[in-house]
Amino acid sequence: MDEDDPVVEEVDVFLTKSLAESLYLFQYPVRPASMPDDLEHELVRIKPQQQKIEMELALDTTDKHFSRSKGEQIARNVDGAFPGETSVFKNGVMNRHFLTSSQAVMPSEIHRYAVGMIQEGELHLTPLHGIVQLRPSFKYLDKADNRLKQEKLDMEGESSQEEEESKPKAVTVRYIRAETEESKARREASYQYIEEKRAQEAWTTVDYQTSDSKESATDRNELLCQTEGQEVSQLYLSHRDYLSTLLSQPEKQSNNEELSLVQLQELGLADQVRLLLVNAKLLRFSDLQRFLHGSPDSTSVIKTLQTVAVLVQGCWVVKSEVLYPKDTTSPLTGIAADILCRGRDYMLWRFTQNSTVVRKELAAVIKLPDDDVKEILSQVSKPVTRLGWEFAYIKDEHFIYSNPDVVQRQRMLWDAKLQQLQKVLKFSKDADKKKSKESQGNRYRSRTKSQSKSEPMEVSSRVNTQKTTKIKTESQEKTDIANTTTVNTAEKNTAVESTSTVNTATENTTAESTSTVNTSIENTSIENNSTENTSNDAEAQQIKLQNFIRKKLLVNSVLSLNDLKKMAQLKVAECSPGEMTSSLSDYQVEQCAIQGGAIQMKVAWPPNSKGNCKLFTIRSIGNDLDIFREVLIDMFAVQFKYRKNSIAEKFKEILGEEPSTKAELDKVVKSLCVHRGQFWYLKGTVPS
Repeated sequence: MDEDDPVVEEVDVFLTKSLAESLYLFQYPVRPASMPDDLEHELVRIKPQQQKIEMELALDTTDKHFSRSKGEQIARNVDGAFPGETSVFKNGVMNRHFLTSSQAVMPSEIHRYAVGMIQEGELHLTPLHGIVQLRPSFKYLDKADNRLKQEKLDMEGESSQEEEESKPKAVTVRYIRAETEESKARREASYQYIEEKRAQEAWTTVDYQTSDSKESATDRNELLCQTEGQEVSQLYLSHRDYLSTLLSQPEKQSNNEELSLVQLQELGLADQVRLLLVNAKLLRFSDLQRFLHGSPDSTSVIKTLQTVAVLVQGCWVVKSEVLYPKDTTSPLTGIAADILCRGRDYMLWRFTQNSTVVRKELAAVIKLPDDDVKEILSQVSKPVTRLGWEFAYIKDEHFIYSNPDVVQRQRMLWDAKLQQLQKVLKFSKDADKKKSKESQGNRYRSRTKSQSKSEPMEVSSRVNTQKTTKIKTESQEKTDIANTTTVNTAEKNTAVESTSTVNTATENTTAESTSTVNTSIENTSIENNSTENTSNDAEAQQIKLQNFIRKKLLVNSVLSLNDLKKMAQLKVAECSPGEMTSSLSDYQVEQCAIQGGAIQMKVAWPPNSKGNCKLFTIRSIGNDLDIFREVLIDMFAVQFKYRKNSIAEKFKEILGEEPSTKAELDKVVKSLCVHRGQFWYLKGTVPS
């Protein structure tokens, strides 16, 4: 224990839920805490589903700080000179003011808050159902403005009423068209419709009790835990029983079902899959199998999955109609479930086409409030700077490769779903492709930026990874050469000595054998003593070769494996013996190029070319034109020739921009391409 932070007191903590479904915290941001709470509450009403509260508080018109003349003027402006039963201020003076609420904490976050009471050294906690802030409301001033406008219109209408009565009036007959699904969807997504749905919830009038009333005292007692028999401090319980006492029974709801993994074991496969996906929203197939009890076979799991989930990027996402059942509404805005499902399905379809989505573009099509758009995006994706919202998981290539029939079936389902969405939401698939291209350009920018920062470190790491292997290979080659030389020498000497007499041959052979053994032992001893020096020399030679190849690629941009090998051989010939390795194989040159930061290019070869040589380049060389360089490299994997204006148009299509000047465009193109006739070809794909 830290001596500077001692434990002052320990208290027992109790949890009570007697008022958990009806306990609200009221905040008054514009009301000082010192103001007395003895005002008369004339009316208090609430809309429970929206957690909306309104209060009418009496004003003391006899107080010395109250201006009666101002109060009468405000009442006259609102209700006119002769107030009636429907007037706001029936006594002809502003004798009350109004408070209306706004949510301080979203319903999805309220579970984090509780009210605590300390009594006799014990802390009693009660979860809150809502937190609202009450501020003054001036809606009655709107009534005053409307009344003045109406009086003005009435005065203007009386002067022309006599003339209009003498003239015949034309009657226009209108026929109301049957509402289509499309027009119904637009109407239900409008702000006016949402406000009308909110207004349909009836107000519930409640009684206000002061803090010193009997009712308030009774409710305060409910904030104290009364059932002490449920304490969980028994240390003699097993760890499983102890956890069971902590787990409360879940409350099953129609649109937000929660269940523990222990309770999942009691359910069938279909219910397990459904509840896991409803709670997680998004799961990989491998992760889902780990949570399922009973280790069911993959075929049964996939068959069950397709009834409650859809495939996106190789991962399984819960279906919208399962997450938002029919006849339910959004917990945030109250929008109908079918509208939420259409918007969410469009969002999921966008993720099947691209790993990123821009929220503004999505909201422009589905026309949902910002809170709902953010909610459905956060279920399956995460915000990424300058890219938008990125799908939460990397594409599950393993599942896609292992289950091609399932992937094909899901693709057909998405095609059918797309046709339905296009009819209702009225969006263009071509426009979405254009947006996908813009997202692709953002990915190029992000990748280029990350490569420019991390490339030197990666090159260094690759160099160090290969050092030991290459040194061992060269050492083994030297040992093999030494052994071969010894054997050949022994054979040659034996053949020469065979022409002499038997005694002489025997004597010479014995001597030669002894010499050979001694020589081998001596050579082995020398090699063992010089292993460390050889390793250091081989390492230095390897690094020099990598740096040489990288410099050549930076200068020439694109080089074939044969060109790199020839340049390396010329460099070795110019160097002094032992400065660079003299044994250059194709594999060694290729590995040095890759370790130096190069890539082997995927190339669409011209029809008449052999197309069998390997071409290497460096994607990012560390300047502002790298992003265009990367796009051009990928373009030649699709097509073998381009016109210069086609290249500029491709830059504009993918990146949304092109080099700022013609000189910069020429610099990018000429660094990677050669000109033949009216077209530009990748270097190395046509004769020089």
